[in-house]
Amino acid sequence: MPKSSPAPSVSHPPFHELMGQLAIGDAPTHLGWLKANYDNRAQVPTALTQLADWAKQSERMRQNYTASQSCALDLAYGPDAGERLDVFWPQAVTSADAVQAAGAASAAQTAQAGDAATATKATQGSKKNKAAAKGRRVVVFIHGGYWRGLDKADHSFLVPSLQRSFSDKAHKGAVVVMPNYALCPSVEIDDIALQLTRAMAWVYEHIHRYGGDATEVSVVGHSAGGHLATMLLACNWQAVHTPAGVALPKHFVRRALSVSGLYDLAPLQHAPFIQQDLRLTDKTIARCSPAYWPAPNKRRLYTVVGGDETSEFVRHNTMMRKAWGRSVVPMADVVAGLNHFSIVEALASGHPKLMKALRKLKD
Repeated sequence: MPKSSPAPSVSHPPFHELMGQLAIGDAPTHLGWLKANYDNRAQVPTALTQLADWAKQSERMRQNYTASQSCALDLAYGPDAGERLDVFWPQAVTSADAVQAAGAASAAQTAQAGDAATATKATQGSKKNKAAAKGRRVVVFIHGGYWRGLDKADHSFLVPSLQRSFSDKAHKGAVVVMPNYALCPSVEIDDIALQLTRAMAWVYEHIHRYGGDATEVSVVGHSAGGHLATMLLACNWQAVHTPAGVALPKHFVRRALSVSGLYDLAPLQHAPFIQQDLRLTDKTIARCSPAYWPAPNKRRLYTVVGGDETSEFVRHNTMMRKAWGRSVVPMADVVAGLNHFSIVEALASGHPKLMKALRKLKD
């Protein structure tokens, strides 16, 4: 896969450069310690079976949403082959809404194939219905996989839980967006972060077609996806523009939930089982370690980690609150009895503590 191009119309890097000193050399380098703390699949013997089960559940979920005309799959948000996303809207909508959303999805996919005239017509028609889309919140879920593996298609099974967490009298469920991104070593982590700014720009410009409100967008991510969600929370959105040249609001993304996230990439530079793909350098670590950035203003990060995860993942969870303060990171919870993979399944099954964290995104 070719290396990604920079985000469109970016006048300067949309992510903070390191401010202060990052002690790169202080990270432990002992292989046994690194495997015990960062090789999650080695620490959870059932990991491969669980991942296979996620994929099967997700396939069934997509079939369900496709049958009810409640999703649009593999929409392009950028030029790279990995820049595709899925959109799921609540199944319990009026028939008129379902027809409208299905029509918009079909038009978007036709436009993706190159029918510019149809794309223009779809955009014009959707503007008439933009006001009706107000009120349905949007959740963007970013998958993990150490920036080098897994796929959005492995995580569709999370959609119902993500939608239900935003269902109340005022908001009848959320519109869920699941983007893919190019994987290391074909790209570097910097490139992935920029790809996701393109995905978010797509959301801002197009989500009203699927019943979503572009002014109410939250980001959720697991593991490497939690790291990327945290990067997006701190992004300088005024440096990012949509393909149509529309500037994004300063506080476009105000809330994020990071599940088992990573925020200090220095230790991974010494882990041979991951470094050969990530190719981390001191400069990349400085640019892509949110724990060493200044706290973003008027934004909220909620973090959770499983109590049965490694001590390093628990440390990462704690360090973000220390780095950005309680006003920016009001939640940094440890959920007992969950490991790096079962915490995702708990998110899907509606675990009370994880649902509490998701609902915080509505505050």
